[in-house]
Formats: sequence, C-alpha cells, structure tokens
Amino acid sequence: MLSGFEVLERDEAGYSQVNALFAMIGAMRSMPGRKSIVLFSEGVAIPPAVQRLFLGVIDAANRANVSIYTMDAAGLRAESEQAKIRDEVNKAGTRTLNPGRNNVVNEPLMKSLEKNEDVLRQDPHTGLGELAQSTGGHLFENTNNLRQGFERIDSDLRNYYLVGYTPANATYDGAFRKIEVKVKRPGLTVAARKGYFAVRDTGGAPVNPWEAPALAALDRRPVPNAFPIRAGALYEMAGELDKLDIAKNSEVLFYREPELPPGVYTMETIAYDNPSGKASVRYATVEVPKIEKDKLRMSSLVIVKKGEKVPDGEPRTGPLFVKDVLIYPNLGDDISKAGKEFGFFFTVYPIAGVPAPQALLELIQNGKPLAQVPLPLDAADSSGQIQQVGRLPIAEIPVGTYELRVIVKQGTEQVFRSAMVHVAD
Repeated sequence: MLSGFEVLERDEAGYSQVNALFAMIGAMRSMPGRKSIVLFSEGVAIPPAVQRLFLGVIDAANRANVSIYTMDAAGLRAESEQAKIRDEVNKAGTRTLNPGRNNVVNEPLMKSLEKNEDVLRQDPHTGLGELAQSTGGHLFENTNNLRQGFERIDSDLRNYYLVGYTPANATYDGAFRKIEVKVKRPGLTVAARKGYFAVRDTGGAPVNPWEAPALAALDRRPVPNAFPIRAGALYEMAGELDKLDIAKNSEVLFYREPELPPGVYTMETIAYDNPSGKASVRYATVEVPKIEKDKLRMSSLVIVKKGEKVPDGEPRTGPLFVKDVLIYPNLGDDISKAGKEFGFFFTVYPIAGVPAPQALLELIQNGKPLAQVPLPLDAADSSGQIQQVGRLPIAEIPVGTYELRVIVKQGTEQVFRSAMVHVAD
C-alpha cells in the first residue's frame, strides 16, 4: 500500500508540474520574439505516466519560442545526487543477482529494470537538465549563489540571435529534424533548440514522437485509406485486460469529449498503425449549436447500432445513456434488411410551461419525402429532458440510401435533425 501511494504521489507531482508549464507556455505563445521561463525546482518528477507529457512540454516550448532556464532550488547539495542514484541502481542489481539473500524477495528482472529507470529520473539533473538543454536554456545547480545564474539569464535576454531558415525538404513527413548551430569563434557555447517535428502548425498543442507520423498523414495527397475507419460521437468504452486479444481482432472505440464554443468545426481523424506505417484519414463537419434555454432544442439524431445494459453499480451518466442502457451509435455501417428494423435515438429539451411537444418522422430519398408518420414522444424525465428511442421497420423498404428526419414542434417553435442510412441486402 505504501509503495502504491508513493507512485501515486509522484505521478500527481509530475502532473502538477507539467500542467503548470503548459499553462505558462500557452499564455506566452502569442507574444513576439524570444521568451524565457525561470523555473526554480528541486527536480521535475518524470515517472512513466508523466514522461509523454514532459516531452510534450519541450515540444510546446520550442514551438512557442520559449527557452526554459532551470535552477536547482536545493542549492549546494552536501551529498552527490549521482551517488544516491548509483547506490539505488547497485541495490536493485544486487536484488536481481542474489535473489532470496537477506530476505530479499525474488522479483522479475524487468521489474528491477523499470525501477532503475524510475530511479534515474529522480536525479534533478536529469529532468531539469533535459528541460533546459532541449529548449535552448541553461541549468544552474549545486550553488547557493544565484547571482551568476541571473546575470546569465539577463545577458541571454538582451543579447541573442533569431535565426530562421526554410528547409529544403518541404514535405510534412512527421520525422524529427535535428538542428545544429555552429559558430566559427572558439571558446563559445551555443544554446539553441535541438530540432522539430515536420508537421503542420498544431495551434500550440504539443506533439509527441509517436503522434508525429500520424499528423503527417493529414498532409499526404491523396490522403491515405489503408483500412476502414469511421469517425463520430462516441461515449467512453473500456474492457477487461484478459479480453485484450479479442479486442485486437475487433473494432477499436476511441473517445474524447472537447468543450467547444458554438460554431462549425472540421474534425480530422487519423488512425495510424505504427508497425506497418499505414494510416487512414477521415474528415467530418461538426456543428456545435448555440444553447438557448428558453427555446425548443434537440440533440443530434443517432442511428443505433446496438444497446448494452449497464450492470448495477457502474456509472450511468452521459448523453448516450438511456436509463440503464448504453447506446452504441452506427457511424455509417450498412443496415441489413435481414434485421427487419433499425433503432434511432435523440433527446428533446422542451420549453417549460407550455403544452408538450409533438414529433413527426420522415423518410426521404433524393430530396423527395417517401413517408411521414406521427412519432409519439415519451414524457419528460425529472431533468426536463425527453430521451426518445424508436424503431423503424425496413422489411418493405427497397435497398438504397435514405435520409431519416425527425421534426419536433412545440407551440410556435420547430426544430429538426437528420441522419443518413443505407439499407442493404
């Protein structure tokens, strides 16, 4: 329990540090010229869970032209941190080479190696040094006199060169391109960023090494289409580890829920297979409507692929939960006539204090209405919403592509939503 708490504590310390750096870098990004951050710390916690975010901080700083100067807040250390790390590594090696001696538990070799890596990251010089050197800053350590450090920072802020160039290779291939700056005068030390990932501007978002090849796929022409992929709104899914092999041979469901102001957005989705280097790209338009609580509102119309009952005790909050059932949306798959019917789902937000809303269901093909029938709505729940699930028989509908439209009316207000369906044999 103590070991687990220690890991949790180090993870949280790492998250707090990198998130603070992200916030500062993001705020300085729009400022022109070279910017600097002076970070006082006894060491940056870089446990495995935080490593990818730490690399993202370095990338974000370089893209925003921010150099990070780090000062070891512990000052002059009486005992060498490298010596402490050496002793920890030697101790781990002894446990591995002499299992069972002195009541030492026989642990797997990989566990000892992972512990060694974690111990090496605890050295303040490791995290603070990498943060400074990779962003064109400098590490000041093992001293109680900060005057030299501030004089160096002041000199760097007043005297520097902004050097720009256009690379001969204009292709966004996602590779990390190293930058090396040399000067002819001897006895000088050059501080400059080490390189960049060849991807388009991400608007300040950091780029991790494993993300760069996927981002590069967006700029290929034509865009790659190596395997089937569909993009849409999904609710978060999870599974048990012992079912991993089954999941590898089935659909992979990925979920994120951004908070966006009202407007129309383009959603770019990339699925990248690292071993083969193959990718598939999809584009979709997403509209975030303006919320006006005093007017009739309606959610997107979702074609249902399947429903899954949620076991007692598990969370049941989210837009795709209907009581104790989790709805899986159909993101464009054909609907087989053999199923005889398909389901649809939407949520209505009626106006309070007026008669209940009414709904119509329309089936349209090539812009021509084929059928229109009344759709009885359920009663509103305790929150005032109407979560409506319906079914449409398709046994008599010919094979083809159709638009399913739901129209909701309440008083003088009217809203509608549509979804495309393809009926196949």
